[in-house]
Amino acid sequence: MFRPKVGRIVALLLVVCLMMSQMTFTAAAASDKISNRNQGEVLVSAQSAILMDGHSHKVLYAKSATDPCLIASTTKIMTALVVLEQAKDLDAMVTVTNHWVSVEGSSMYLEAGDEVSIRGLLYGLILNSGNDAATALAETIGGDEASFVAMMNEYAERFGMKDTHFENPHGLDAPEHYSTAYDLALLMSEAMKNETFREICHTRTITIDGYELFFHNKLLNRYEYCVAGKTGYTVAAGRTLVTASEKDGRMLIAVTLNAPDDWNDQIAMYEYGFNHYHETPLCTAGKCFSAVPVKDSCAVVPIYYDKSLQWLLDSDDTVQRIVYLPDSFNQYVSKGAIVGRVSFLVNGEPACSTFLIAGAYADSNSREVSYEWKNDFRRSCLLAGLYPDAQPNGTYRMEGLLSTAFSHNWE
Repeated sequence: MFRPKVGRIVALLLVVCLMMSQMTFTAAAASDKISNRNQGEVLVSAQSAILMDGHSHKVLYAKSATDPCLIASTTKIMTALVVLEQAKDLDAMVTVTNHWVSVEGSSMYLEAGDEVSIRGLLYGLILNSGNDAATALAETIGGDEASFVAMMNEYAERFGMKDTHFENPHGLDAPEHYSTAYDLALLMSEAMKNETFREICHTRTITIDGYELFFHNKLLNRYEYCVAGKTGYTVAAGRTLVTASEKDGRMLIAVTLNAPDDWNDQIAMYEYGFNHYHETPLCTAGKCFSAVPVKDSCAVVPIYYDKSLQWLLDSDDTVQRIVYLPDSFNQYVSKGAIVGRVSFLVNGEPACSTFLIAGAYADSNSREVSYEWKNDFRRSCLLAGLYPDAQPNGTYRMEGLLSTAFSHNWE
C-alpha cells in the first residue's frame, strides 16, 4: 500500500502556498491613472474633478485632477482643520476688531466690539463661508495672518498635498494661492477624521453667539448620502465644491473645480462610485494562511493573518498577493510572534499589507491543532492531489492523512 512521507506532504503544501501567494483575483488590467480615469462612465461640467475613496485614497474617477486651479472658499477646509487642531478651547471668547469686519467678500457679518467664540467663528466660516470669520480665526490662532498661513502650508505638506500653496485663510484669488482636485480630496479625507469638523459641516442652520447662520452646501439636501462639504466661488475660480458622502459604511470624497453644474456633477460621480465599486475582502484576521516546518524537528507552525483587510474594487481591478515568509524556521517561534508579511497590489500599485503571526506549533507529542488549520490543511491537500478517494477501499481519506501528518516524523 502506498504511504506518502509526511515530508513530501509538507513540500507539496509549501509549493501550493507559493503558487497561491502569487495569484490574482481578476484578469490583468492597466494600473490606475490619477488623470482622466473612467471619463467615459461619467460626464461632468467641471474643469477639474475627482472621486476618491475616503479611507484608502483610491481614485475612482478623475478629470484633470492634478491640474493646479483657483479654489476659492474650499480653502476654508484647511483653515477649519488647523484651528480645530491648534485651538486650546473652542469656547474661548474673542472681541471682534474693525479689521476683521472690513474683509471683502462673503461674510458671517461680524460687528466690531462683539464677543464671539472660536466655535461660533468656525460655524460662520463653514456655513456662511465668512471671510471675516477666516481672518478672525487666523489672527486669533496664529497671532497674525502670515503665521497662520504658514501653518496651513505645513499641514498641506504633511497631508501629501504636493501641488498646493496657500496665501490666505479665506480663498480670495491670489497669484500663489492654488490647489488641485486630488489634493483637496486628500485634505477632505483628513478633515473628516475630526468629529467637530463633521458636525459643523453637517449643520444646516444654527444660532450661536447671537449670529444666525445658514449653510451654503445644498448637496446636503439634494443628495441623501451627503454628510459634509464646503462650497466656494469667485469670478476667476468659478464654482468650487468639496463634499463627502457615506453609504453602507463607505465614505467617498468628491471635488469639482470651476463647475457650472456642480451639484449634478457630484451626484453623478457619487452614484457611479457607489454603484460600480464594492468593498472586497482580501484577508481575514485569525484565518490560517499556511504552515511552516521547524528544521530538524517534527514540529510545524501554523501561520495566521494579523488583521482583516478589504479594498474598494471594481470588476476591472487586478489584485496580486505577495508573501514574505520563510520556507522553514531554524528554531521554535513563540505563539503570536511576527514571522512574515503579506502585501496586496491593486493594478500593480501597493494597496495594503498585514503581518503574518505564528500560532501554537504542533508536533508528534501534541495533537492540539486549530480547527482553522485543519480546514486549510484539508484544502491544501486537495489542491496538491493528496486525496485519492478513487483508490480501492477509499484509502487515505482526509482524517487519516491528518493523523499521519501529526503522528509521524517530518522526514
